[in-house]
Amino acid sequence: MKDLATLSNGFKSGRIQLKEVDGKIRKQSQILSKRVKNGCNWIKAKTKLNRLYQRKKNIVIDFLHKTTTKIVREFDEIYVGNVNSQLGLKNKYLARTTTDQHWFEFKRQLEYKSDWYDKHFMVVDEKYTSKICSNCEYVTESLELNIRQWICPECKMHHDRDINAACNILTVGTTGLAFSKINTLVGGLGIHDLHRSW
Repeated sequence: MKDLATLSNGFKSGRIQLKEVDGKIRKQSQILSKRVKNGCNWIKAKTKLNRLYQRKKNIVIDFLHKTTTKIVREFDEIYVGNVNSQLGLKNKYLARTTTDQHWFEFKRQLEYKSDWYDKHFMVVDEKYTSKICSNCEYVTESLELNIRQWICPECKMHHDRDINAACNILTVGTTGLAFSKINTLVGGLGIHDLHRSW
């Protein structure tokens, strides 16, 4: 899970980096557990731990606000795939990363900022969007989650899985048509700028 959001123009936001601060929190928690509760050293350790938690919160808030503001200012139409974060939480290898990315808050900020800037925002059905070629609409029946790049057997176009999904989400949003498994049209962000072409 390398990026919080992937746009249909190929831009990738990166993801919220919390590894360093999480490591400091774990270390400080261990120090706190060895102190006598309510003692002077315990209070100092507790205060330092609280500051680390606040720093973590600030990192998340800063990243989300900068990313969502950039997207809303640059684009007039924003379509977001209805990502099911519960799938990531069920996977023990992805659970922490999924939680740290705060997808719900990301979508919430996009929605209210779109209202502020008078932009169009919509959450669309992302079903099968990562398995369908955005160029020729060929359906790939089997595409494991660990496969991030693939070549369409029909038109031979090379796809980045996330960018391809974002392009399909944009198509779903602008046309109002949801893809079926057999017909036309997993997480991405479709953007449409009325003032410039990408």
